[in-house]
Amino acid sequence: MLRFIDDIIGMQVLSLQTGGPLGELTTPIINPHQLKIEAFYCQSSSSKLETALFSSDIRELTRSGAIVDDYTKLMTIDDDLVRLQDLIQLNFTLISKSVISNSGRKIGKVDTYTIDDMQFTVNKIYVQRRGLKGIGMGDLIIDRSQIIEVTDEYVMVKESTELAANLVAAS
Repeated sequence: MLRFIDDIIGMQVLSLQTGGPLGELTTPIINPHQLKIEAFYCQSSSSKLETALFSSDIRELTRSGAIVDDYTKLMTIDDDLVRLQDLIQLNFTLISKSVISNSGRKIGKVDTYTIDDMQFTVNKIYVQRRGLKGIGMGDLIIDRSQIIEVTDEYVMVKESTELAANLVAAS
């Protein structure tokens, strides 16, 4: 099922073993090369240490929260957490990233995005159009298949017929 990232951030992490809360999901740790959420930073309810929860350890996302087996799934973030070190150092965030077309046209900025809650891959990005002419037009929705490149500065998308039509209407 597709979910807005804003609906997941702040979600409680619940233990299947005890039925109780273990913490809260905060910021996603995104692999920009695959547009996949590898893990989430977590605010643990029992520890002041910074922890992370691998998305692969989440059994299910429900209205109540993110269900995991038990507290051992929350990993303390330190040098021993080798699998995430490169992504943590990248500190990649998708929100507010500039969006440009492959022809170099500036489209706007990422306002939010949806993820597939089984694979934790970014499915669609919602782009807030730039400039005064974009006001009142609503977000432009771009599918994952239209994304060509993701860098620290921008997300490059294909300038398809539909996208080109939307850009002409906006200008």
